[in-house]
Amino acid sequence: MNIKINEEIGHHFKKFFHFYFIFFIIGIFFLSTRSVRNFYYVFVFIPFLIFFLKKENIKVLFDSKILKISILYVLVLVFSAFWAEGLTSIEFFNHLRKSALVIVFILCCLQILFLNKNVHLEKFFFIIIFFISICAIFSFIYFYLYLWNIDLNQRLISFGLLNNPITAGKAYAILFIPGFFILLSNKYVFFNKEKAILLFSLIFIFCFVLLTKSRGPIFSLLMSLFIGILISRPKFILFFFSFIIASISAVYFSGLFKFSSLMERGFSYRFDIWSQSLEIFMEKPLLGYGLGGDRPEIVLDIFSVQHSHNIFLSNMLDAGLLGLFLLLSLFGLLFYWSLEYFKKTKNATFFCMVLFSFLANLVDGKSLLVSPDYQWIGFWLPVGLCAFCELSLKHDKAANVCESA
Repeated sequence: MNIKINEEIGHHFKKFFHFYFIFFIIGIFFLSTRSVRNFYYVFVFIPFLIFFLKKENIKVLFDSKILKISILYVLVLVFSAFWAEGLTSIEFFNHLRKSALVIVFILCCLQILFLNKNVHLEKFFFIIIFFISICAIFSFIYFYLYLWNIDLNQRLISFGLLNNPITAGKAYAILFIPGFFILLSNKYVFFNKEKAILLFSLIFIFCFVLLTKSRGPIFSLLMSLFIGILISRPKFILFFFSFIIASISAVYFSGLFKFSSLMERGFSYRFDIWSQSLEIFMEKPLLGYGLGGDRPEIVLDIFSVQHSHNIFLSNMLDAGLLGLFLLLSLFGLLFYWSLEYFKKTKNATFFCMVLFSFLANLVDGKSLLVSPDYQWIGFWLPVGLCAFCELSLKHDKAANVCESA
């Protein structure tokens, strides 16, 4: 009797944990930095360490090469602080704390999506997409009522952590991808009413991305979706173009968007920033300057910038060629396992999310070792999802071998 009651309590606790994990992801779109961080500690990080970080779980999850490389990469970034000039011991322990937060986030993705067999990916994404579309609507209303001053060059921002048009564009765009593939899916997972809700949610999210006027996220999203649909759902190419044209037309005729503003900004000093970053990197190419360490400033005409606007260059400055090798290895594994998953399931969602992350971070990317923010959506969530793909495929292969035997 006691065992039955304990099992029932454990089942309900897992459901609450999964709910809070989803709510944490949604919270990045709604809440402030401190609120998101506190929510993560109380409802995700500590419960995971107490109830789910068990020997048998670790043994299963650490079969993932993606997880191992991610941990190695994060630790290299942390211990690069040892050769960082001007870094205090407090800042080092702060980096160590961030590494623990990131690693547990990946483990939580695997706990929910791989170890828990009752979670449906479609429902997981449907809930997230529905709520962030509501956030997009509130962002429209708030921005155009209180912040807009009839200047069509202005760029839409979101709440809390996403108060920058580029970061907001990246976070909304990457979660548009799974929603769009669910919409095209031949599996009748949802009723027609839910499909309609999903369609309208995606329209609001895509219009939001357009109104951020962030070229990196917009073009990365269009390129990723086009390639994904071409290889997995070619018969929906016409629907894809119709959706994009209809959304762009609606935004254009609303009078809130000026297409010339996308080009008037030129390349936003990107080439100057990248060339100077390379010059700075060449002074310490092997191990870099250490995460958070002092380094020469990137100086433009009348101002200086704090980062390289490219995830690979930023990583090279932090951890040198060693860090670059690990990051490229990680991306290589992400592409490999997402493609393997696509070959088996004909589902290109995860491949497109990785491709988007790669392309978007080429033109704007800061350090990946951060407290909860948009990089957790734009990079670490695809890492967790691809680790799920890897473990699922390995588990299926092992099961097939056992059946054959």
